Amino acid sequence: MARDAGRAAQRAIRSQPSVGAPAHSGSLPAADAEREAVRVIAIVGHRSAGKTTLGDAMLFRAGVTRVRGAVENGTSLLDNGPEEVRRRTTLGCSFAWLPWGDQTVYLVDTPGTDELTFERDLALSGVDGAVIVVHAGHGVQVGTRQAWTAAARARCPVVFALTHVDRPFDRSAVWRDLERLTGRPVVALTEPLAPALGALGTIDLRSGATWVADPETAEERRLDEVAVPEQHQAARDRLVEAVAETDDALVDAYLEDLGLDDAEVD
Repeated sequence: MARDAGRAAQRAIRSQPSVGAPAHSGSLPAADAEREAVRVIAIVGHRSAGKTTLGDAMLFRAGVTRVRGAVENGTSLLDNGPEEVRRRTTLGCSFAWLPWGDQTVYLVDTPGTDELTFERDLALSGVDGAVIVVHAGHGVQVGTRQAWTAAARARCPVVFALTHVDRPFDRSAVWRDLERLTGRPVVALTEPLAPALGALGTIDLRSGATWVADPETAEERRLDEVAVPEQHQAARDRLVEAVAETDDALVDAYLEDLGLDDAEVD
């Protein structure tokens, strides 16, 4: 029953009107696009962790919207119902799509309130993966645990996205809580820039690229001349080790070269 409901959810996503269509396009991508080029992702987590804000930021960054939507001022593309605007909270699943590289990503933004967990569970039964949003200042909360359990029950692959990382937070405590929750090591793919760099941006631990972004325009520039702080290099090393452990050939390459190149990490 849940799997049938999940398929119905996927059909609903693809039949939505052009919510999230880029400014240069007036229609949704072809329904018969190659499966490998389409990903359906649910955004789940505790209430007020920043799920809808993350979705709006992704749509803005992909060029879907010219102005980044915001829940707090009623301009969110995802929370656009009258009651959602009035209450500033998600009251049901909302759908949008965005182009990302050579893929099309369908987003399912889900509510985090306890009374609407069935909406989250329905979404998780019909998607390719989930992003569990975690407020960095609050760590693992009840809704985080519920989202992880629901994703595991649906056999849904998961990544965690930490929000509010531009404010001080206890990274080691958050990591410890995530590893207790999952029962396995958690490694970072990206990290916020160390405060010593004095900029708002991220380090891509897969490639080592360091980027800073204008928070209003999302225009990025790469910092080629800034040395990566030791704390970020250590995180990169942990990621490479975790990747190497997934395949015997990668283990051999890692031991021979004392590392992996970017293509092997990807």
